[in-house]
Amino acid sequence: MKTIGMILLAFSFFSFSIHIHAKSIEAQEESVVDGNGSTIYSPTASTGFMDAGATYPKVIEVKNSSASNGSLIATFDQGKMENNRLVWPIYKSDDKGKNWTKIVDFTNDFSQYPLQMNPFLYEVERDTTYSKKGDILLAGILKPEDESKTVLAIYKSSDLGKTWSLLSIVDEGGPADYDPSPDSTTTPIWEPALYLNGNGDLSVYYSDERQKNDDILQALVMKTSTDGGKTWGALSNVVAVPNKHDRPGMLTMTQLPDNTFIASYEVVNKPSMTENFAQVYIKKSNDGINWNANDLGTPIYSSDGRTPGSSPSITWVDDGSVNGKILIASKWGINSLPGLEDNQNFYTNKNLGDGIWEREPLPVTFSSLDDSAHNTAYSQSIIMSADNKQIFQIVTVENDTSELNDVKFGSLPTRFQKYEAESAQLDNVRIVDHYDASEGEKVGDINFSNSRIKFTNVAVSEDGEYEMLIRYDNGYSQEAKHKLIINGVQQSDVVYPKTKHWGRFQWVTVKIQLGEGINTIELSHKENFAEIDCIYIH
Repeated sequence: MKTIGMILLAFSFFSFSIHIHAKSIEAQEESVVDGNGSTIYSPTASTGFMDAGATYPKVIEVKNSSASNGSLIATFDQGKMENNRLVWPIYKSDDKGKNWTKIVDFTNDFSQYPLQMNPFLYEVERDTTYSKKGDILLAGILKPEDESKTVLAIYKSSDLGKTWSLLSIVDEGGPADYDPSPDSTTTPIWEPALYLNGNGDLSVYYSDERQKNDDILQALVMKTSTDGGKTWGALSNVVAVPNKHDRPGMLTMTQLPDNTFIASYEVVNKPSMTENFAQVYIKKSNDGINWNANDLGTPIYSSDGRTPGSSPSITWVDDGSVNGKILIASKWGINSLPGLEDNQNFYTNKNLGDGIWEREPLPVTFSSLDDSAHNTAYSQSIIMSADNKQIFQIVTVENDTSELNDVKFGSLPTRFQKYEAESAQLDNVRIVDHYDASEGEKVGDINFSNSRIKFTNVAVSEDGEYEMLIRYDNGYSQEAKHKLIINGVQQSDVVYPKTKHWGRFQWVTVKIQLGEGINTIELSHKENFAEIDCIYIH
């Protein structure tokens, strides 16, 4: 891809959203979105969590291992026993997520703990006494067969996930019983996450149900290690509200460019909500250690009153703006009624987490509320690539044939030009409202020989090849095609594979040649039916 730069124009009547920053063809990488992302794992049987097939997918990009830098390592809860034990499959990709190979099935080395859940991956960022820069840590919860206790353990690999050794046992909780009711007496610990805090030490954050005698239904807690994860300091609270109702859990965290930290988490049992929607909250800390624990945090909202819900994942990306951009992905959305709805978008904020949030499309989509979805998108993971050029997403997606969850991976550029279809020149089509469409609208009824969408203001700073990503839906029974004309020249047709239904969005990518200055891109009806939401150019 060639450099994209802003073309200075006096035509203020153009209505489009632009995110343009220089980047070179040598460093450019293709997006992984066609076919709704690449498939890492597609289960055929399940004995695990809610018969989901797979949950809790996590991914890291290797950045401290010289020759292996850029490789992706992934794992997840596999809901199927192998030799009477649950495993965490470790997968690796050397082509930015397009293809994946399983390295090993990880099982812990305690015969008394055949069950394990909630894996989390972390690459060590600096040398310490017991872990070295480039080591990979794997945290999770171990359980006996009768689930009578929950044990937080951390394992270490010094060979990119091929072999593992126990680094430490961090903590131990009670039986793995899930009961979020205010009169619950359960005492487990859940869902660890590893991050470097502001002092440069490793901290582990997790959910803790052992403080109910203090009227804390569940707390988010942390411990810190100064030796790389071998020994751990005292337990401290991150979010712990003594009202017997609010149940914060499933924390993820990211560092912001002002060196502060922001955490996202769900709050189950919020008394102000008549339904248990697990609304997403955020909280900031100057150092990732001190959090004003009795403060529940702040719920986030978009301008139309929508908010994310359940098992969020947060990351910060460098999109070239002053403060960069915070992204949050979640399992579902909550509308202003409030009511549950699917959520095919990130919630985004360019003001270090303050104020109103916006929404923009995810790489990989899912329908977490469909009948065939058994905890689809539960505890997905999003991270920024090491070179700041892509956002990576790993998520479980419902498979309507197996009725289990496939593990999918996708990526989108962090810097791009976005053009809304409804703001283009339109002929014999219809603008359609849809809550999950970018900016809330898409273009439909592209059904006739004279139906077309013409983007007349595609501005680039030099001649070259670019990637065009088209966000579309196609609920028709067969694939659809549009004619593609660029600067008056007919190109190969764009093919839109069938999507699950109308309103279920996916991406298709097309390589195109653009010339320095202003370009026109036209999509018009060719065969069958597809609707267009927006395009990205990068």
